[in-house]
Amino acid sequence: MTLTFERALWRGLSGAALLAVLGCGLTVGSSSTSGPIISPSRLLFHLMIVTGVALIAVHGLFRIGRPDIPARATLRPILFPMAAMMCAAGLELATMPQQSVFPPLAEKSALLGLAVIPLLSLGPILCIFAVLRLGAPENPGAAGGLCGLAATAIATLAYAATCDDGGSRFFLSCCLLAMAFMTTIGWLVGLRVLRW
Repeated sequence: MTLTFERALWRGLSGAALLAVLGCGLTVGSSSTSGPIISPSRLLFHLMIVTGVALIAVHGLFRIGRPDIPARATLRPILFPMAAMMCAAGLELATMPQQSVFPPLAEKSALLGLAVIPLLSLGPILCIFAVLRLGAPENPGAAGGLCGLAATAIATLAYAATCDDGGSRFFLSCCLLAMAFMTTIGWLVGLRVLRW
């Protein structure tokens, strides 16, 4: 039976999620934090936003791997959850006491998340890139950037689900920085790897 692009992408995404969970278990485990923990309701709100980014990015991967779909139409839906994440992160930083905000990443759990999330994204991004090479994206750079965004969102969810440090007050700020970094890396790599 011929393996279609969609079926291959589902397998690649499953492998990406598995690698993110295994990577988190091996590198961080269920470490606890000595910093302040946010409320469960706020953590749930954070996870809902990141889940929205992940779902829309994954949906975009199924579209952007085909040559007949413009990258702009695929990437436009991601703007809403990303804007929501930026607004939520900005609102949280604005409501923190001034001594807690500067520098906002001084919290131990935030530093750990900022370091670990890009590392956990490496396995997923390789899985997704391997599948996207079977497709024919119209814009290789945009496809690579979307690959980096999806991989980071998957890794972030795995990190938050398996590590207590996902409750950092600066969780969304870490997510934004990690996503920006890995999306840029994916964009640059996609320009070279996803040409056809």
